Amino acid sequence: MTGQLLRRRGGSLNRQRLISLVGTSIDVTNFLLADVYLTMNKWADAQTYANKIRTKYPLMGLAKYQEGFTTQNQEWVLGYVQTEQDNTVENLAAFWDYGQGGSTTPYRLHTPSTHFMDIMKGDPRGMFVPHPTEQGKFASVKFLEKNTSAPYGDMIDMRAAEMYLVEAEAAARLGNTSEALNIQHMIQNARPGAVVTSTTNPDALIQAILLERRKELFGEGLDYFDRKRLQLPVEKSLTNGNLLDLSLPANSNRLTLMIPDQEMLNNKAMVQNPDPSVVPVYIRQDKSFIISILLDYIAGTDYAGGSPPAVSLA
Repeated sequence: MTGQLLRRRGGSLNRQRLISLVGTSIDVTNFLLADVYLTMNKWADAQTYANKIRTKYPLMGLAKYQEGFTTQNQEWVLGYVQTEQDNTVENLAAFWDYGQGGSTTPYRLHTPSTHFMDIMKGDPRGMFVPHPTEQGKFASVKFLEKNTSAPYGDMIDMRAAEMYLVEAEAAARLGNTSEALNIQHMIQNARPGAVVTSTTNPDALIQAILLERRKELFGEGLDYFDRKRLQLPVEKSLTNGNLLDLSLPANSNRLTLMIPDQEMLNNKAMVQNPDPSVVPVYIRQDKSFIISILLDYIAGTDYAGGSPPAVSLA
């Protein structure tokens, strides 16, 4: 579960002093359950747990969406309020801001491809400016420093919009077209100017929802996980505005981190993830154990089976 909690923070949570948590543990657990069930293609369960978040957390308005993502609001399910006492060097807002908040060193973390720029044309969430250091490219201004000195901004990890889209996708895959379309419209109507989905073709609707995930959640760390769960290849090129040429087949083990040696030494039952230089394509394993842990967590019980079996979290 910790790995899922850190999926958008780049693993830096243990180095950040967390002054205040936004959200409650049961909400975070329901959020994670919805994500895991979606990954396992258990659509009804994914819809059930995503609904628990959607019906509790209203979407932020467009003005809040364009504010910079560094001030907590009603849509945050898990976030960390920062104060002057927090580690300022690693505050993510300082890395993500391309200079609008006083930053003098722009990083290359949120640079959209030419193709994505075309997709977002006319969408109010397409907040891009000419890249300050990469001629001919663009930079996202979705994430901004809240202040020009510490604290640079609160840190968001989970927000409700993702659960709206999880519920919509699960409903669509179950054949509940009208329900899926209605939830999709909730997102699009909250972003005036966004293209509103009209198709009722089941397959086309699923693709529209997946595209909406890319639009709504750009830069929030989900594309990597979507490519793994949907078994999609990765294709990037300099000519398409990406920062590198890269071609990976679906299920490439280059997208699966190997377990650190120290963890392997500490747990003799651990099974190492495949070395991508030896086994280039991933073979999926059963992930049902993860569900049992989360359900026990909700019930307030600990895992009672001794040392947990080795499970690949890829």
